[in-house]
Amino acid sequence: MSMNNKMEEVMDGMTPEYLSLAEENQFIYLFSKAFLYLKMGPEAYRRRDFFKQPSEDADADELAAIENGCRQILDGRGFSADQPLTGLGISGFYRLMDLFHFKLRSQSVAGSVEGRRGMLDRMDMQHAMDERTCVLFNLVCYED
Repeated sequence: MSMNNKMEEVMDGMTPEYLSLAEENQFIYLFSKAFLYLKMGPEAYRRRDFFKQPSEDADADELAAIENGCRQILDGRGFSADQPLTGLGISGFYRLMDLFHFKLRSQSVAGSVEGRRGMLDRMDMQHAMDERTCVLFNLVCYED
């Protein structure tokens, strides 16, 4: 499926409210980069990336987290507390944002995880090259 067709399919499945949040928070940009990363793989993507991401020293766990995060972005996840990114942990979230060239502006706890140890982080990010910003939600659970 082409990137445009996949993007249209995902956007058609979003509620108007969620679509508005996603668009305000760089969905199209993030989707495009995630799609290309998954299509090309880490090595080919790195060769074409301005900041040479993902880092050459990324280990298998970090690359798995990046892939997981990209797949979730392609599903339209991460743009609200109700549909956060999951399974990335803290480090994986930051590696994913490095791939997209976003750096942390601020972080706050948006909630807790009922019945488990963990938190829902609200991550306010800014692009490394321009003023564009995004807010993403990352659910971090800790194992006992």
